[in-house]
Amino acid sequence: MSDALEVLKEVKATATLQTLHPLKLDRWHRALLGLPDAIYMQYGAQQLLQQVLTAAGALRGMVDLLGPSGLPVAPQELCQRQVQTFRWFVPMGNHLVQFQSF
Repeated sequence: MSDALEVLKEVKATATLQTLHPLKLDRWHRALLGLPDAIYMQYGAQQLLQQVLTAAGALRGMVDLLGPSGLPVAPQELCQRQVQTFRWFVPMGNHLVQFQSF
C-alpha cells in the first residue's frame, strides 16, 4: 500500500515520454496498477503512461478526500478500477487471441 502512495507523490500530470525515464515509468506503473507481467509487457510506453496518469489522478482524488488511511480498498484496486479496461493477447496456433477485462 505504501508503495503506491509513495509513487503518487512523484507522479506529475505533466509527465511526457520525452521527460520521463523508462525505468521510472516502469516503477510508477507497477506500484500503481500492479498488473501481471503477461498483461503489462504487452503495452507500449504511451499506453503505460496514460494508465499511470489516469490511475494517479483517481488515487490522488481519493486520498485528498478520504486520507491515506481512509481508502476503502487497496490503492492498486482503486487504480485498476479507474483504468477499467485491460487487454492482452495469447498465441493460439497461428493466431493471436485477444482477451479484455472490464
